[in-house]
Amino acid sequence: MKKKLLALSLIAVMSLSFTACGGGNTNSSSKADTKTKTEATTAAAEAATEAVNENEPKVEKSDGITKEIYYTNKELDIKGTTGTINYTIDQIQASNVTFDNDDIASAAEMKKGDKGALVAIHMTVENTSDDTTYFYADQANMVTDTKEKTTPNVWFSDSMDGEYNGKIKNEGTLMYFFKNSDAKDIKSVKYTADAPSNENFEPNGNEVVEEISLQ
Repeated sequence: MKKKLLALSLIAVMSLSFTACGGGNTNSSSKADTKTKTEATTAAAEAATEAVNENEPKVEKSDGITKEIYYTNKELDIKGTTGTINYTIDQIQASNVTFDNDDIASAAEMKKGDKGALVAIHMTVENTSDDTTYFYADQANMVTDTKEKTTPNVWFSDSMDGEYNGKIKNEGTLMYFFKNSDAKDIKSVKYTADAPSNENFEPNGNEVVEEISLQ
């Protein structure tokens, strides 16, 4: 229970950092007014995709967690359909994390002081049918190009409730910890989710496979 409470207290911190990243360069309204349309578009694109120099990652410290952020993309815009399910993966971040607390490190299946990679994605899933559909986006595995495979950490990730009783939309952040990888070495990941099924547990779509570049 202690571990669960500690992990829950940090989910908001890590998720907020994830969704807020990449906005380091903020222009005043007066400067924005002087920009041309082309310049404004370029600035927005640069803010949306932030690839930090591997020798100088953006470092954040909070509540016993140190994050070294190497890559953030807040306009990923990966969209797909499988059966009656529409999904979107719109944000991704890769960082190295170190835990200064034994319980929190244990929740991430790491040890205090160890450094590992964290890949976080934000996604939205919607059932377009009035019928019940089962689709467990929050149980999908992820494989890195560093040859490591894992599933979302249940303590830190949002629960997206894979039972869609009619036209329901869920969204959440899924956090994948890679104990044997360094974030600066990860250039791509593959997200794979089982095919959705109907209320008789019969497949009514295809397996979801998305290759995501971190470059």
